[in-house]
Amino acid sequence: MMIRPKPAAEDVTAVATEKETVPGADALDAITFDDVEGEGAPEKAEPAPGMGNAENLEMALKMAKALLTPMFAFWPQFDQVWSDSQVERIAGAGGAVCDKHGWDFGGALGQYGPYIALAAATAPPIVATAMAIRHEKAARAAAERAASEGRAAPPAAA
Repeated sequence: MMIRPKPAAEDVTAVATEKETVPGADALDAITFDDVEGEGAPEKAEPAPGMGNAENLEMALKMAKALLTPMFAFWPQFDQVWSDSQVERIAGAGGAVCDKHGWDFGGALGQYGPYIALAAATAPPIVATAMAIRHEKAARAAAERAASEGRAAPPAAA
């Protein structure tokens, strides 16, 4: 994600028309978190006008954590490592960097939010599929090794 400097008042029209030059941008802009359903789907959250960079970054990180938590079910310490207090510290430090450089994190979320939502909605099934394929390949390799050594294959995991 690219974070852009806050546009000057005269640059606002240039940023608004830039989206029109990207093929398919309108179709992707129509994708929102309302389109993501099921368990673990985040609540729709848009940057509030009065929120600063730290608050917007914290909101984005908490949304990412909510989406990633099911993908890390195998790691019991995930919620401890990515605790709310840790996310708040990261957001505070990241917000200070955005402020120092005049970046508008909320504006970037507003502009790129639909694309981020698409990636976030797609990531969990991709990771689950990759893990299932890796497990299946390992089980097949173990069965082939056992067969070539003339012993019984290890039982398949349920």
